[in-house]
Amino acid sequence: TGYVSTVVFSPDGKILAGGSPDQTVKLWDVSSGQLIRSFKGHGDSVYSVAFSPNGKTIASASHDRTIRLWDVNTGQLIRALEGHGSFVHAVAFSPDGNQIASGSYDETLGLWDVSSGRRIRSFNGHSGWIESIAFSSDGKQLVSASADKTVKLWEVSAGSLINSFGNHISSTYGGMAVSPDGKTIAFAGYNGAIELWDASAGIRIRSLKDHDGPVQSLAFSRDGKFLF
Repeated sequence: TGYVSTVVFSPDGKILAGGSPDQTVKLWDVSSGQLIRSFKGHGDSVYSVAFSPNGKTIASASHDRTIRLWDVNTGQLIRALEGHGSFVHAVAFSPDGNQIASGSYDETLGLWDVSSGRRIRSFNGHSGWIESIAFSSDGKQLVSASADKTVKLWEVSAGSLINSFGNHISSTYGGMAVSPDGKTIAFAGYNGAIELWDASAGIRIRSLKDHDGPVQSLAFSRDGKFLF
C-alpha cells in the first residue's frame, strides 16, 4: 500500500504500470481496471518506471540505488543494474530498446546496456539530483533536468555535453519531453510554467503559463503538433 509516485502506459496503451513508495511496481489492465500483477524486489521506494519499446520489459528506478528490469508477461526479475551512489529517481529506454538511461541523486546520469546490464558510461555536469530524463526520437541525444535548475542536452555516443539551458525558472524542474523531430525541448517547473526551447540554438521559443500548480509530466503528440 501507499500512494503512486509514477505511472506510464505500455506502448500499445493496454496496460498501465505504476511505481510506489511501497517498493512495488504494479500493472493494471486499462480496459477493465483490474490489477494484473505486482513486481516485488526493490528495497525502497520506486519513483520511475518505463516500458521497453516492444512492451515486453519494464524498468523501475528506486531509492534502493538500483534499476530493475522485469519481464512483463511472467513478472520475473531479469536483472538488477547497480552502480549509482544514491537514490535513482529517473529511468528511460532508448528508442531501439537496447539501452537504458538513469538519473540519480548522486548528480549523474548512467547509460546501461540492456542485454548485459553493463554500465556503458556516466554523464557528469549537474550540480543537483536528476529529476527527469528523456531520449530524442532517434536515440542519439539525451536530455536531463536537475534540481540545479538546469536542463542539459547530451550526445549519447560520446557522453559529451551539447547544450545547457536554465536558471530561468525559480523552482526545480518537473516534467520534460523532446519533440519527435528532436528540435524542441519542453520542460516544466513546479511553479506551473512550461518552457519550449530550441534544442540546437539554446533559445527559449515561448512560455506557457496556464497552470496554477506543479506540472510533473509532459508528452508530445506523435506528429509534434500538440503538447500534453
